[in-house]
Amino acid sequence: MMTRSEIVIAECKRRGLTVDRVGKVWHIHGRGVDIRTLDLDSVHLTELKAHHPGPASTWR
Repeated sequence: MMTRSEIVIAECKRRGLTVDRVGKVWHIHGRGVDIRTLDLDSVHLTELKAHHPGPASTWR
């Protein structure tokens, strides 16, 4: 059985994201994603999608 951290890393690879470790910090980045965390277990798979803000509202 895979640990939560292993699941997050596998999902990152599946989505074409880069996972680096710099000191104690994990950095997940690529394709509109930029996450830094001390604990991969705290990353939710829904966070691995690029954030695209909706259209700007027009004030009249």
